[in-house]
Amino acid sequence: MHTRFVEHTLPNGLRVVCEAMPRVSSAAVAMFVRTGSRHERPGEHGVSHFLEHMCFKGSHRRSCREINVRFDELGSIYNAFTGKEHTVYYGWVPADRVEPQLDLLADLVRPALPAADFETERKVILEEIAMGDDAFERHVSNYLHHVIFEGHPLAHEILGDRETIATLPRERMAAYARERYAADNITLVATGAIDPQSVFAWAARQCGHWQRADADCITPHSATDPALPAAASALHSRRNGPASRNGSPPRAGASAARATGATDACTIGTPGVCTIGAPDGLAALATPGVVAAVGSSGIAPGSAPTDSQPNDDVESSFAAGRDRVLSAPARRVFPPPPPIPRSGARSLRLPQFTQQEVMLVYPGPASGAPEEEDIETFASLFGGHNSRCYWNIVQRGVAAGAGAAWLAYGGCGAIVLWATGDPDKSKEMLSALRREARRVMRDGFTASEVQRVRNQRRMQLALEGESPRTRVMQIIDDLETRNAPRTVGHCIAAVEQVTRESVQRSLRKWPIDGEGLLVTVGPRG
Repeated sequence: MHTRFVEHTLPNGLRVVCEAMPRVSSAAVAMFVRTGSRHERPGEHGVSHFLEHMCFKGSHRRSCREINVRFDELGSIYNAFTGKEHTVYYGWVPADRVEPQLDLLADLVRPALPAADFETERKVILEEIAMGDDAFERHVSNYLHHVIFEGHPLAHEILGDRETIATLPRERMAAYARERYAADNITLVATGAIDPQSVFAWAARQCGHWQRADADCITPHSATDPALPAAASALHSRRNGPASRNGSPPRAGASAARATGATDACTIGTPGVCTIGAPDGLAALATPGVVAAVGSSGIAPGSAPTDSQPNDDVESSFAAGRDRVLSAPARRVFPPPPPIPRSGARSLRLPQFTQQEVMLVYPGPASGAPEEEDIETFASLFGGHNSRCYWNIVQRGVAAGAGAAWLAYGGCGAIVLWATGDPDKSKEMLSALRREARRVMRDGFTASEVQRVRNQRRMQLALEGESPRTRVMQIIDDLETRNAPRTVGHCIAAVEQVTRESVQRSLRKWPIDGEGLLVTVGPRG
């Protein structure tokens, strides 16, 4: 299937990326917002995910009920998810309903934040957090990020913490939305049976009046600034996922190796399975998958604001791009990522659980690194289906699950070797991981092993490339990690470049046979 990309950027900075796909009869469109838990200040941890929920509670043109019913009227397959570095809203519809779907997504990212629903949804988020207390995988993921990124926003859980969510003022969310959902921090992505010029015209008509971010509020992404991802990979951690309303869709092109923060994850425990959208952390790495109107009439997203329209409340202020309620926020500074620890030992004792997680952490490449496919290939061969860990550790009864995860973010990354199982076998699991790592560093993989993964990746990419929904996720992933989309053909070509020699070169650059940082979670601490 031959496709090409057409791009356009509106004067207000909103970027529109389109890929027309021949011989399909449906289209997928998405609003990709470059904001997530990494961009939150103290006192607002969890606001990105909370805001995602509130975007479905009504806009100035539609009530909560009207929004949700309208999705069904369009026959849309839709969802939203929040990661550590992004938030995404998408819909997949028949070709003749693209514009109505775009209208609906535009409403979502210009929410009214009704006060009564804000308090109701606060309780929902708190319940989500409480449910996480019963999920071993979420404890593992949260603690791992806390240890690796201690003192940095990447350490914080996407859902936030109880104290912050319980006391977060609605006005603070409104200020965050005005700043982070500014036009020049959003990319509209459309793929499938679309006419790019019609999409551009729609964007100019319906989104052209959206305000840009104040230059002092949002620092533009720069390839030389490691603190700001070219696309901050939010969905690449086998053990760290995004928070979604119903579970985000599988991330196109993602492998069991890659894990980044969104409320999505790859599960530990299911060899070779990686699903973006599960909110349950490392084990999630292995498990497929993380308001009554206040004020007056506001401004319809399709019309330019005028001084004659009321704008005296938070909702109208947000819709108009003005701020008469709160003063402009101080410059939001994104701290550079901390260096990944190379040694040491940290443990979290959780006596209520019956399994033990053992992890070895090593510095790894950041998202979008040139050796991306090599590291993904390594992780699949080390811990996927028919992998070294599967046959030499799991099948021999040493652990219930074992493998490798690549935690990839803008400007930083880590390679995590992990095993989970009987607490009495913790030392045996650790020894087995070190043994397999030494073998890989000494002998590498065979050419036939690498070819097997290439074949699997080719099939995965080809299959995902036939669906507009998975294509839109692939494009967003590319925009996050390299700030430019790739065709399916380009993705497959990158996979074909992987050889046993290139994998070994990448592992020499990012070795896994040193002491590493030992992290353990479970009843033994």
